[in-house]
Amino acid sequence: MNVPSTGTSSHEGGFLALPSNIGDYEDTKFAFLPELGTKLRVLMTSRFEFSIGYTALYLTSASRVGSSLDRRIDASQLTSLASQGVASSGAPQASIRDGGLFAHGMSLGIILSH
Repeated sequence: MNVPSTGTSSHEGGFLALPSNIGDYEDTKFAFLPELGTKLRVLMTSRFEFSIGYTALYLTSASRVGSSLDRRIDASQLTSLASQGVASSGAPQASIRDGGLFAHGMSLGIILSH
């Protein structure tokens, strides 16, 4: 950080990593991952076969960074303003949010026999 008349300084953290949420956080939960799939194979000729398939997965408990990130910034926790006695709101807060995750895929195949 470059503060006028004081020069350049460095400190731990940044705009979204402030003293209110720096550290190690963990959460352990049981998750279930069912899978459903189907495939259709068609014999086009005696030597040529075509297949198409679909697979669906659902993870019951998945933590993703985008949903857990608190984007509120408390300017009073920035080093230059903290020294001026600005009141803190305590944001951003550390949190681990989870939810279901649905994934699906498709497959295509060609088999040539000789």
